[in-house]
Amino acid sequence: MKRLVLMLALALTACAGNEQVDIPIVAYADAVRMAQAQGLELAARADAPLVWADGEPYVGKCTGQDGERPDSIYSYASAFELYPADAVQYIVDLHDAWVAASWPITDFKKTREGREAQVIGTNPANQIVVRADAFETGRILLSISTPCFEEPSGTAPFGPRYGPSKGALVPSPS
Repeated sequence: MKRLVLMLALALTACAGNEQVDIPIVAYADAVRMAQAQGLELAARADAPLVWADGEPYVGKCTGQDGERPDSIYSYASAFELYPADAVQYIVDLHDAWVAASWPITDFKKTREGREAQVIGTNPANQIVVRADAFETGRILLSISTPCFEEPSGTAPFGPRYGPSKGALVPSPS
């Protein structure tokens, strides 16, 4: 973790809109670990295992102020599932915890007569965006996206990342 914090402290300057922003230098493997750690934290809150969802993790290019799309600037996104005792209540509790922890909340709603719910928030510590959807089946779908990072090797592995199959347990970080 200390290594990751040090890596985040190293940043190069890039442009977004009309303002200068810093893009942290983070290797792809560390971005994957960050997203998985965020998912595991949410699973621990539910006292439920975290499993890979259907669909492949994806690495996308980020665009700079002038429309440039360098091969080294990327964002990582993945999807996970968990099955807490009460999926809708989990979303409500998650929303309340995020508000208490000063997470910016993009969306929060309960739908279908309170049988489904959704919350979208941004972790202020690492700028990871989490979308959590609760379904009538009791399933929570977590969509987790990192902010843009600079790949120190110079080229990020863009496109789908074929990894574990749907339902495979997400390992705890070692």
